[in-house]
Amino acid sequence: MLICCMGAVSCTDKRTTMQNEFRKTFMWAPAVAAPYNYPVEIKYAFVGFGDGGDEYPVMDRFVGGGLGVSSSAVDLNEFEDSAGYEMPNSIDVLWLSYCEVKYYRAKVNLPQSLQLEMLEMFRKGYILPPMNNEHVSYNEIVLTLLPKGRVWIYLCGWGRRDLICDTIQAREVETSLKDFNEDAAHFSKNTKEYCKNHLEKDVMVNLQANGIPKGLWERYGERFNYDIKIAFEDKKAKLSSRRVIYRFSNGEYCCKGDGTLIKEKARPSMLSFDWNVVDTLYSGNFYFDEQEVLNLYHKAFGKNLRQSGDLIIRVSKYNNKFDIFLRTMGKEYLFKKTMIHDFRTTPKGGKEEEEPFYNNHRGINSEDIKFIGG
Repeated sequence: MLICCMGAVSCTDKRTTMQNEFRKTFMWAPAVAAPYNYPVEIKYAFVGFGDGGDEYPVMDRFVGGGLGVSSSAVDLNEFEDSAGYEMPNSIDVLWLSYCEVKYYRAKVNLPQSLQLEMLEMFRKGYILPPMNNEHVSYNEIVLTLLPKGRVWIYLCGWGRRDLICDTIQAREVETSLKDFNEDAAHFSKNTKEYCKNHLEKDVMVNLQANGIPKGLWERYGERFNYDIKIAFEDKKAKLSSRRVIYRFSNGEYCCKGDGTLIKEKARPSMLSFDWNVVDTLYSGNFYFDEQEVLNLYHKAFGKNLRQSGDLIIRVSKYNNKFDIFLRTMGKEYLFKKTMIHDFRTTPKGGKEEEEPFYNNHRGINSEDIKFIGG
């Protein structure tokens, strides 16, 4: 039965790939994002496609959920009977960067090579392991607006986010607050006051402490040739296919077993995975320390980012101790500041299972662990 099921999944994947092989249109929706600590306001954002100058407007206005994290909700049920759209060929965005008190505009024709890359990715799609190995495709194109007018473009879908372009540079423009937002002019004397009024307390704290870090996003975007390996001291422990998620400093994330793992990866920001020991389930979440991960990858790879390496997480025999290290060129670099919590679920159950089985950061809420520019 297992062999038959595997065969059915394989045939479905092949059939989907063949159906998509010559397609030129797919259902996608545009969205806009910005780093959590560096929010922006959009006056307008359009993504162009086709030969007739068609434009798809973005409805988001206030964004700052994180790299590649849009506030839009994409309903795939609306797409089932539609032929879709051609690949994006241009973008036109005007926004206000609150932390910089600057207006930027990016009016850009996307290169043909990028359009072909997107088309190939839409055609190929990926496997979503938690959804019974269902073959899915991307459904969202997210423009992420960074400080200094940089624009990163992501393809996103369920369980997947890929950074496909990080070279677009907007230009700073002059405009009045009234022209940008007519209503805002009734409540603020000028752009500076308007921006200050829109900064949350934690964003203000970060801005005072870190400003706009020079070169930070370039470091986030660096890619390395390494694999991620999870090792267990207990021979009875088995990695679960239910949840193995990798998140990276450049905003990308993917699931293990999705058929298109990211080959050259940015630095990790978070790893989540489940494992079983007989009838006990463990769920671990590993939050990397930003400065440590920036420094250790630089130390391990130096200028040779293409040399091979392994990021290894070793789980102890009793599932309550973790060694995390980067191995390159026969040397090992130990991570000492990773914040970890690990839940245990047994058939017996009990209230104690509502609390982490292991937690080395009880004074810090996991939701508050963020990279400065992430």
